[in-house]
Amino acid sequence: GGGVALGGVLDIISAALEYNGLDLDMGYGAFDADGDGVVSREDLQKATSTLQLQITPSDMQNLYQTLDPNSTGQVSKKAWLDALSGASGEEVLNSLGIQQGEALSLLHDAKTALQLISASLTFNQMTPREGYSAFDGDEDGVVSYADLSSAVAALNLGG
Repeated sequence: GGGVALGGVLDIISAALEYNGLDLDMGYGAFDADGDGVVSREDLQKATSTLQLQITPSDMQNLYQTLDPNSTGQVSKKAWLDALSGASGEEVLNSLGIQQGEALSLLHDAKTALQLISASLTFNQMTPREGYSAFDGDEDGVVSYADLSSAVAALNLGG
C-alpha cells in the first residue's frame, strides 16, 4: 500500500510522544515494551500497535532500516534521538484538530480528573476495584462515556 515518507512516520511517533507529554528520552523508555532497557524491533512494533499509530508494514520496514541500520534487532538510544530530533508532531496533531499546547492541556485535564476520582474514592472509602464497579453503571465490564457521565453527575464531580 501507499505509505507515508519516513519523515511522516517519525512525525507520527513525535506526535504520539508530544500528545502523551513525553520528551525523546522518556519516549525511548516508553517504547521499550519489555522494559529491558533497549528498544528492540518487537518493542517498536508493539508500541506502535498499542498506540494505534497505523504505520504500514512497508513504512515500518523503512523505520527499522533507519533506526537499526546494522540490522542488530535493536534501536540504540543515539539512533532514536538522531532520527526523532528533527521530527515534528505538530502538523500531525493539527491534522487531528489538536492545537499546539492543547495536548498538554488535555493531559493536565486528564490528570486532574484522575485526582478528583481518586479523592472521591478515598472519601467514600472505596478500593479502585469498587470504584471501577461504581463507574461501570450498566455492569458490562466497560466504563463507557455514558457510564462516566452518569458517575460524574452522581458524584458531583462537575463536567
